[in-house]
Amino acid sequence: MSITNLALPHKIKFVKKESIAPNVYSFHFLPKEKLKWKAGQHGIFEIQEKGSKTLRWPFWISSSPSEGEIVVTTKHKTDETIAFKQRLMALKAGDTLKFRGPIGTLHIPKNPKKHYALLATGIGIAPFRSILKQINDTNSDAHVTLFFLGNKELHYFKEELSAIASKNKNISIEYIYKPDRITGQTIQEALGDKIFETIYLLSGSSQIVRNYQRTLRGLGIPRRNIRIDILVGIDALRQRVKNFIDTTKD
Repeated sequence: MSITNLALPHKIKFVKKESIAPNVYSFHFLPKEKLKWKAGQHGIFEIQEKGSKTLRWPFWISSSPSEGEIVVTTKHKTDETIAFKQRLMALKAGDTLKFRGPIGTLHIPKNPKKHYALLATGIGIAPFRSILKQINDTNSDAHVTLFFLGNKELHYFKEELSAIASKNKNISIEYIYKPDRITGQTIQEALGDKIFETIYLLSGSSQIVRNYQRTLRGLGIPRRNIRIDILVGIDALRQRVKNFIDTTKD
């Protein structure tokens, strides 16, 4: 992760929000200058309040670089208490935010030599939607298996992801429905003899990621084949940016 990407924000313009499921929304932004990122990365979004107060929140980017816009997808309930999300819902077309990033290593190289498995629960699908969309749009020859756990009615982006998989023989999706889980048996049955040659990308909360890690380690998957990238916390962001600014002062 480049600390410079955190310290030097980009301006982005809000375009629209759309409901993709009950209490789940995608927010669309356009960068005001050229912005490069890799499918699967995330960043910190900033909204300037009146006065000097700045609200910050980290989000995975659910859009792919091929789409040319920054999209974040998140839950928002009517009793939401997070100030940032309240302001996010109140944005109007043309409003300007700041984006610090891109951040993270949860991505697939341009010319992958390994099979990749993506493990996600619920809204953790966001970075993997970006990855699969990018593979589809660039005709990548990446071989990917997605393991996606969610409620039967709420596998976010399911129709779109299924359409991508139906057109690409190198992409397969295993939908798992709660209360079932992504188990070692699920992974073994889907990957077969590729299980130890696969690179695993894990997305979700810190607890969910730890659960995935335990499952994979229980199968004997080498640590070097497991990649995680938990969202940078707000306190950690502030400290990293402060440290960078302090070291670059004259």
